[in-house]
Amino acid sequence: MVSAMPLYASFDHFPAEVTLEILYQLSDLETLDSIVRASPNAWRVFSQYGVDIMERVLDSGYIHKHSRVMVRIIAAIRMNSFPIDNVEDLKRRVTAAAILHPAAKYDPSRNAFEPSTFPATSTCEMMRGILLTARRISFLTCNCLDFYLQKFRQCDPQIPADPDYSIGLKDGTGCEWLHLQRFLYPEMISFPVEDMGKPVWSEEQIISRAFWRIQLVKDLERALKNRTITDWPLSEIHKLNSLDIVEIYDFEEIGWLVATVDFEFRHLSASQPGDEYTTEHSAVMAALEYMARHDAPNPPRWWSRSWPLPAMLPRDIEQAGTDSDVLDVSQSCGRRSYSNIFQTCHTSAPSVVLYRRLGFFIWSEERLNAHGFGRRFGSHLGRYSMLTWLSIVPEAYTLKLESIGV
Repeated sequence: MVSAMPLYASFDHFPAEVTLEILYQLSDLETLDSIVRASPNAWRVFSQYGVDIMERVLDSGYIHKHSRVMVRIIAAIRMNSFPIDNVEDLKRRVTAAAILHPAAKYDPSRNAFEPSTFPATSTCEMMRGILLTARRISFLTCNCLDFYLQKFRQCDPQIPADPDYSIGLKDGTGCEWLHLQRFLYPEMISFPVEDMGKPVWSEEQIISRAFWRIQLVKDLERALKNRTITDWPLSEIHKLNSLDIVEIYDFEEIGWLVATVDFEFRHLSASQPGDEYTTEHSAVMAALEYMARHDAPNPPRWWSRSWPLPAMLPRDIEQAGTDSDVLDVSQSCGRRSYSNIFQTCHTSAPSVVLYRRLGFFIWSEERLNAHGFGRRFGSHLGRYSMLTWLSIVPEAYTLKLESIGV
């Protein structure tokens, strides 16, 4: 009688072709890395078919398309297959092309370097390096999201105690509304916050994409320093080293450009467009700020995420923040709400930085709604939502408003 194979040992007893097919069916790099590191059988199969496996996993659709392109660009840099040799082309063909909203009139993405496959010279050894990088980015993403989520949950958003509250002014400039709502404050009570739990797919992908953007630049700088890439003139290397991440991606210039398009064609507010107008800009700044506050080591060998991989939800027209579309548009749900609420306040509006530091431009529409900051407020509607946004700004900002007479 043949004894039953222990369940925990079954994976390493599969034939190589079965293991390969299992790895082909995976949808994310984090799970692939865990299996390859845990199973000697999977390690052997990956050592032979790693490039094909990585192509299948990236093309499964779980990882957002922008991040997929960056993973392949990083591979091209590591394999000395990067067809760029100066900063201007880097901006035009890689960094600006990656973030420009497709409806913008000016299109620097012509001849963009957006590889859909890994370089032909890619090796399985290099793919293991990509997996290590992906593991570190997953580690940073989870810790960064947890950091901002804790800060966001500490907010105490307020709403008028009287659901029929009105200051009796139907029209007026944004500054008038800001002044009246701030200084004719009604009695306020805490908004009945509903905790939405751990981050959803779109929230993870926004921050993960930001870390991949940072990693791309770091990889290029390292390759030039180590002479893995040898065709950059020394003057261009110095030019690249003189720029920070925001300058390399031209976030501010593209923010103004996209804001103009949004204002002209979508009737969205163009208030403070250069000040982290795009989702990309805010997310990268949030990631950089997190890294500046915390050591960013490689994850310990025992590390695993503290919540399950979030599901990628199907498209829902009524909830634009629930699928990949939210990563394709210029403004996140939080940035759109900020623009709509403070659209006519101009320089007297609280800086977007105050809200970025609470993760506002990461969060899904559902999470913002659950805390009283989204577009659906129940009885808490219209311009009066400005009170909720103002209720969480630091006292220093309140004093600033008083000092300028707003």
